[in-house]
Amino acid sequence: MHLDLVMLADGEWLEENLLAPVPHRQYVFALPKLIRSFFRFHRRHLGELCRLVAGLLRTGFKVMDPRGQPAFILYVRTFGDLVTFNTHIHALVADGVFLSSRTFRVLPPLPEAELCEALRHKVLDFLCAERVQHAGLADRMRQWRHSGFSVNNRIRTQATDAEGRQRLARYMIRCPFALEKMRFDQQSGMVIYRSRLHAVVIDENAG
Repeated sequence: MHLDLVMLADGEWLEENLLAPVPHRQYVFALPKLIRSFFRFHRRHLGELCRLVAGLLRTGFKVMDPRGQPAFILYVRTFGDLVTFNTHIHALVADGVFLSSRTFRVLPPLPEAELCEALRHKVLDFLCAERVQHAGLADRMRQWRHSGFSVNNRIRTQATDAEGRQRLARYMIRCPFALEKMRFDQQSGMVIYRSRLHAVVIDENAG
């Protein structure tokens, strides 16, 4: 099956079978370049990274409403726009908590800065415990003003936006290579991949 069809089917399946008709938000948890290689050569640690992120989300929502139950789906991503190794986690998160009364309570987004700082300490502690990072380096990274860790949660869908939830799900399982970023240069016989981070090339002979 073509990957675009797989992505479409996945988004539709989630909407029909798993996602509740409530507001959802995308959270992206990113790591600094300095420690991404630890996950590249120790792939089993990606599972622990997911568990750490899940714990941060549960704790954050529990602080806001101890009675409620959060709901989220985590996706491990190991590539960026330039198709280089880039460890990060995408989370499709119900924008609030489910209560025992079978109702949903919408909550403000979890604070990015607090999540980011907690992510930094949790990940560094884990890497030191696994002896894949030297404790001295971890201690220095805890003091960095600009840590390289980041959390972004600014993309949100409304409760009535079923298509928006499907788009987020499809985005999170997207292929590393996007067809619209590729072109075949017949003169050289090469396939050229250009990301949004590349400068636009202007053909001086055009027009």
